[in-house]
Amino acid sequence: MPKHFVILFLITALTGFAHPGETETLLKIPVRVAAAGGLEKNLVKKDFKLFINEEPRNIVAFFSKSRSLYRVKSKRNFVLCFNITEGGKNTEDAVSHFVQHILMDGDGLIIHSPVKKIVRLDSTGDRQKIAGDINKIVKKNGAIYKTDLERVVGNLEDLARMVALNPVSITYFINTYARLFNDFKMKFLIPGLSNYNQLASYLAGETEEKWLINFREEKVFPTFPNFQAAKEKIRSYTAGMKKSQADRAADINSGLDAIEKAMSFSESYPMEAILNFMLGLNINYNVIFYKRNTNTPGNNGITPGYIGVFKNLARKTGGIFIDTPNPAAALNAVKKNIDNYYEVVFKFNGKLEDKQIRVEVTKPGTKVFCRERFLKEEINAIVEMIGEAGIKITGYTLNGYNLKFKVSGLKIAKDETSGSSKTGLVRIDIKLINDKNEVIHQTGRALRSQEGSIDISVNLPAANRGYFKLTIEAVDLVSGRKTELNKYIKLK
Repeated sequence: MPKHFVILFLITALTGFAHPGETETLLKIPVRVAAAGGLEKNLVKKDFKLFINEEPRNIVAFFSKSRSLYRVKSKRNFVLCFNITEGGKNTEDAVSHFVQHILMDGDGLIIHSPVKKIVRLDSTGDRQKIAGDINKIVKKNGAIYKTDLERVVGNLEDLARMVALNPVSITYFINTYARLFNDFKMKFLIPGLSNYNQLASYLAGETEEKWLINFREEKVFPTFPNFQAAKEKIRSYTAGMKKSQADRAADINSGLDAIEKAMSFSESYPMEAILNFMLGLNINYNVIFYKRNTNTPGNNGITPGYIGVFKNLARKTGGIFIDTPNPAAALNAVKKNIDNYYEVVFKFNGKLEDKQIRVEVTKPGTKVFCRERFLKEEINAIVEMIGEAGIKITGYTLNGYNLKFKVSGLKIAKDETSGSSKTGLVRIDIKLINDKNEVIHQTGRALRSQEGSIDISVNLPAANRGYFKLTIEAVDLVSGRKTELNKYIKLK
C-alpha cells in the first residue's frame, strides 16, 4: 500500500492528506541560524545535523523558508501586546498605522494586554472601529496600571517611614510589600505563562504565518527613589539588633532581599519558557520599545537587563527589537524585516516520551535557535490528532472557468456568536500559479457549515489563458486540520 506522509509542526498544526493506506508520521521543526551578518539563508540539508535525545537522526526532508510582511502570501495571524502606562497619541498613531497599512481582511487579530488578557477582534469591516476597539483596551489597561502603581509606590513610602516610627512591625510589612510588588510585577511587567497557554489554544490550529508585535513603553518600568534610603535604614536597624533577635533580623533581611530581587526584573523573566512557546508555534516576535521622557528620573539600572531579554527573544525568533520615540514609524521597520529560517523534518519513531532536540550546523561562526524540548504529553496529543478522521477535498471539477469541489470532514463546534447553534468553520484559499511560479490570482474566505461539509463553486478569472498550477487549501478552523489539493490545468 502507498505510504501516507503526515507532516506537522510540533504543537502548532497538522498538514496532510486523508488518503487510505499506511501512515508514516513526520515531525517538522522550525530552525533559525544566526551569523555575524544576521540570519543565514543559503544553507543546505548537508549543513545540518539532528539529534533527538542525543541520538543522531536522519533528516528526511529539508525546506528553506522566508517570510516578510511585505510579501502577503495568504492569511496572517497577528498578536498585538501592549505593556504601556496610558496610551496617548504615540500609541494611537501606531495602532492606526497598523490597522490601515498592515492588517488585511481575513487576518487573525488577537490583543494581549495585562488587564484584558486575550481578546480576539474581527479584522474585517470599518478600520476606524477596529482601531477604536484596540485603543479602548489600551486605555483601560493604563488606568488600572496607574491605580496599582500608586498603591505600590505609596506602600514603599510607608515602609521608609515605618523604619523610624515603628520598627517592630517591619518584618510583617516587608513580607506584605513583597507580595504586593510581585502581584503588580506579574500583572504588568512579567508575562503570565497562563496567558500564553491561552494564546496557544487560539494559535495552535493556525497553519499560516504568526506575527507578534509587543509595544512597550520604557516608563512602564517604575522607579523607586525611596527604596535605597529605606533599605539602608533597615540594614542599619538589623545590624544593631541583639544576638537574641538574630532569627528576626534574618527574616527582615530575607524579606528585604526578596523585594530587591523582585525589582531586578530581568532575573525573574521566564525567558526560556517564553522562547520555547514562540519557537514551538513559529511566532515572529517583534518589540517596539518607546524611549523614556528626558525629564524622567533614572531607573537605577533596572531596564537594561530587561532590554537584553527582549533583544534575545526577537533575534532568536526572526523578529527585531526597535528602540524608538516613534512607534508608528517603527512598524515600517517591522514590515521590512525578512525572517529567514529552515524546516528540518524527521520521522517519528513511535516512542511517546519527552524529546530533547539538538540541531547542529557545520558552518563555523553560526548559532542555532530552535525549540529544544517537547514533552511526552505534547507528542501524545499530536499522535491522537493524526488518528482522527480529517478534512478532505473531493468532487473536483473544472468546466471552462467554473471550479467546483466539496470540503468534508469538518469538526462541528458551538457558534461563538449565538452560543447555541452548532457549526463548522473552514477557510478556503485558492491560488492560480503560472509557469514562473508566480501567484497571479488568489482568493480566500472563511465559510460556515452546519453539516460538516460544504460545496464550493467559484469562477476563475477569464482573463487568464494557458497552463497553470491550481492550489486549493482548506483549513478546518475548529480542529486546526488542513488539507490541500493541487492540479495542473489549462485555461483557454
